[in-house]
Amino acid sequence: MSIFSLDFAQSLETQEKQSESKLRQSLVYKPDDFEVWLELIKEVEKYSSPEKNKSIYQEFLEEFPQYYPVWRKLAEAYNALEDYEMVACTYEEGLKYLPVSVDLWLHYCIWKASRGPQEEARSLYQEAVTACGKVYNSSILWDKYLDFEKSLKNYKNMERVFSALMTFPTNKLYEYYTRFKNFLDQFGREILDYQTPEEYDQARKLKLEEIISNYEKAVIENNKRKPFEQSIKRSNFNPKPVDQEQLVNWRKYCEFEENEGDDLRIKLLYERCIVALCYYDEFWIRYARYLEKTQGAETAREVYQRGNRQFLFRKPYLFISQGYFEELHGNTEEAKKLYKHVYEKVAPGLLNAILKHINLERRNSNFTEVENLYQKALEVAENEGKPETIALIASHYGRFYQNIMKNPNKAIEVFESALEKAPGEKSLYLILVNAYKNSNRTQEITNVYEKAIWSTELPQRAKVEFWVGYIDFVRSTCEDKEKLREAEENFRLNFHHEDLLIEEFKKASGIKRMQRSATYEYPEPIKQQQLI
Repeated sequence: MSIFSLDFAQSLETQEKQSESKLRQSLVYKPDDFEVWLELIKEVEKYSSPEKNKSIYQEFLEEFPQYYPVWRKLAEAYNALEDYEMVACTYEEGLKYLPVSVDLWLHYCIWKASRGPQEEARSLYQEAVTACGKVYNSSILWDKYLDFEKSLKNYKNMERVFSALMTFPTNKLYEYYTRFKNFLDQFGREILDYQTPEEYDQARKLKLEEIISNYEKAVIENNKRKPFEQSIKRSNFNPKPVDQEQLVNWRKYCEFEENEGDDLRIKLLYERCIVALCYYDEFWIRYARYLEKTQGAETAREVYQRGNRQFLFRKPYLFISQGYFEELHGNTEEAKKLYKHVYEKVAPGLLNAILKHINLERRNSNFTEVENLYQKALEVAENEGKPETIALIASHYGRFYQNIMKNPNKAIEVFESALEKAPGEKSLYLILVNAYKNSNRTQEITNVYEKAIWSTELPQRAKVEFWVGYIDFVRSTCEDKEKLREAEENFRLNFHHEDLLIEEFKKASGIKRMQRSATYEYPEPIKQQQLI
């Protein structure tokens, strides 16, 4: 029996190790797979080893430092190891990433109250409510703070906490109002300053008037924000996308707070927003722009750096936004580093970042670097086998030679080279035709049209459009009647009897044919004409 039990235990441990190994292998290929990380944590926790737990929590937090439950788990792992200094350090470190996390502050305060001196615990509670006490759903933290003071029978501090709660909106505003009045009835004689019964009555009356006045103002502010708060379905980090309704609600809420103009409330809301919608770079950018407007570029830069270094280090677009921000503030070298970091490391070959870098170099008249970067972008597009991207880059590259370098021949070389690599891209034919027209190169225009209309790469509809353009071009420029007749004959032979021509050609050429009406009586002069 004991041998069987031992074998079973060893078999179970082997299975757990295999499961862990399989999950870790998945993370090699996709290190930011949130769900796999959570499954891995569950597997490791089966060992019931605080050391192993601590290790996996640390690994997880390197990838997802915005996920508060694992900060709490890491603190609990250190607590199980009786390393109380590291418990405090863990909470402090977590709060650097999540400065307005009500839940993280709450568990830190509870732990501190269970171990530390009363004054240290009280100081931490005060620090917590200062940091996140005006978050709409922070009532759980305030409740624990009140319970803490009540357990110490410190009624004066309770009165101060209740008074603070009457000055801003919370999800339990009415409940605190009612509790405050009951508290005043029960402990008024212990917290109010008076000498005689008459003075007590007067002091109580004044206190009630103050409570009611503050409460009424808070209710007005509460009613403004309640619809936004009730529409928020996710307040903690999750990598899954939210629906459009949620995005619109957050946008409108941010706009509302900015219009209200309370700097503390605006920053609190943005801090909440960039956790719940961490992977939506638009909110990071909005936050940075608000801070740039109110506190200057350096504070805005801190937001960009915080987002890119701590949370979105595997995402390219906030780096690109910071690059543009740095360029606007004259930090050209930093902007270059950011763009290069994106297309070399974060998202190798990302054309958006390359094009941003190109435009930066162009604005600084570094034309040799512009040419090098365009060549690099074309190589990336060619290696990826994306003809539509080749066409897009070539159009930008050619216009650079046309408009900036005033070298139309070089532009034509770019377009011709791109067309060889992407012969199925309609836009390249059109661009090349226009480039030749600007240079009055009639024969080359004819060649491009003929290449398009006989192409095996272009769809039939596109070829019809090129036939229309070709016939129009030949009619308006060709002096050789035989060549004109040949072009029109080829057109009839290839398209005249196809159903596609009937509609597509009419639309493209603007031909409209009137049908004779059997019921409508035309005026006599018109009747004399042959209408078809």
